[in-house]
This record gives sequence, structure tokens and C-alpha cells, in this order.
Amino acid sequence: MLAPLALWTTHRWARATLYFWSFTLTLQAFIQPLLSHGPAHLQFWTFWAGHTIIMASAVYDVAVLGFRPQWRDIRPVLLVSLAYVAAVMPIDLVLGANYGFIGNPPPESSIPPLVEAMGPWPQRALILMALAVVGFMLALLPWRLARAGAALANERSAVHEPSA
Repeated sequence: MLAPLALWTTHRWARATLYFWSFTLTLQAFIQPLLSHGPAHLQFWTFWAGHTIIMASAVYDVAVLGFRPQWRDIRPVLLVSLAYVAAVMPIDLVLGANYGFIGNPPPESSIPPLVEAMGPWPQRALILMALAVVGFMLALLPWRLARAGAALANERSAVHEPSA
């Protein structure tokens, strides 16, 4: 629901949330998909279609619409993320679900190995939230490096330009 909102309204907080969630959280779904059915089942295709649409929306926002994340975007993304956790965790706990891997699912449910390695609930949920923040910082890093490189290049060109 966030991707259409971000692209349609172009509100910075929504675009930043789309960017950071896509390049950290959604990316994890591509690296370690949690599927119980193969290509013969609709669940397989809805999983891949949904995650692909989210990632494609973020790539479109960066590549076509020119969104560039900045430090100032971290705070609203953290607030939206906390609101998401506050909304989803009670639902997970009541239903015995594990949406976003922040719930306390029954022992027989599947959890990706990386998530399972973080220990039992609630420890796992706290570690995942901390890792999400680290992931957001890492997703910002290429843009910070690009800005620093551009500033250095501008500084060097200004030093080498002849005075008028």
C-alpha cells in the first residue's frame, strides 16, 4: 500500500519509507524467500509478484523520478517503522502469526535461517528492529559517498580553473 502512495503523492516521508524498506526489508525476501509452495501454487506467484512490485516501485522512484535519500529521511522512516511494528505486533500475537518476523509464531512455523539464528521471541524481534536501523544506514551509504565524491570533484575543479 505504501508504494502507490509514495509514487502518487510524492510525499517525501512515503518515498523515503519506500526506499529504505525496499532496499533493506524487501531485499531480504529475495535473498531468503520463505515459500511453502512451488510454482504450481498461487501463493508462490503472489509472493514474487508482490515483492517485485515493491522493489520495482522503489527502483522507479530512484531511477526515473530522481528520489535521493538523505540523512533527514531517517527520522520519519524510523517513526513509520515504529508505527508499523506497533500495529502489526499485537495482530501477530493474537493470531499466532509472524508477519514481518516480529511475532511469536508456533514452533512448527517456518522462519528463514538468518532470522532463526537471532534467537527466540521477543529477543528476535528486538534484534530485527536494530538490524533494520543498521540496514537503513547502509542503504543511505551509497548516496552519502556519491555526494562526497561530487563535492570533492567540484572542489578540485574549482582549484584548477583559471581566475578571470
